Amino acid sequence: MWQLTNARCTPDFWNKHSATELRSWKDHDLEMTGRLTHPTRFDHATDRYVEVTCDEAFEKIGRTL
Repeated sequence: MWQLTNARCTPDFWNKHSATELRSWKDHDLEMTGRLTHPTRFDHATDRYVEVTCDEAFEKIGRTL
């Protein structure tokens, strides 16, 4: 029933946790952070996911496709 969760994974979550740290988390723990609320992209320089606008996300997806 996790599909019905009110938990939200906001940009604040990504500011607090590096990708390296998150790789050590168990799948269940990652799932329990909640639904993604904003599009993000990975920033190699900071080892973190950063918030982007929907327009930026769709532009990047379009260039890749």
